[in-house]
Amino acid sequence: MNHPCSTFHLHTRAMKAVWLCLPIVIVSIATASCAASPETWKTEVACGGQGFTVESHCRKSGKPFEANECVADQSLSNGSHLVRVPEAAPSKGAAPLFAVAWGCAQARGQHFLTLSYVSGQGRSDEDELAEAFSLELKSVADKALLVEIFRNEDKGAHGRIRSILPDGEVSK
Repeated sequence: MNHPCSTFHLHTRAMKAVWLCLPIVIVSIATASCAASPETWKTEVACGGQGFTVESHCRKSGKPFEANECVADQSLSNGSHLVRVPEAAPSKGAAPLFAVAWGCAQARGQHFLTLSYVSGQGRSDEDELAEAFSLELKSVADKALLVEIFRNEDKGAHGRIRSILPDGEVSK
């Protein structure tokens, strides 16, 4: 009845082998996922008839409401120029900021690309920032011009940048 080649006997032996190897597989998967290097996520953006790319280096969190794990090394390029973003230096001791949204606005007859940043740490003055760039990737420092740009931002194109925020969640 319990012949060594019977289906039941083979199935039982196979299940024992699976259960004995399962902890090794789980440990291997956990080790591999913890040691995985960040992926390069590219977000293509269009503003004023020109294309831009925002590059983020992140690992997906795997949980719906948990921030992705990103390296504080994002860049913005227009094909001929590349800048690290955010350009504004964070306050001493502040958490790194990550671009999460973009917008395109017109002010004074020109198009400007805007980037919105969050730290993923909460909602304080140092956890959010917004910057504006000319199409040549020059950072806008003129306060009056910045007010005009951000006032007109909602009228133009805008979208999400894939980075620290979990998929489907954007702060704007």
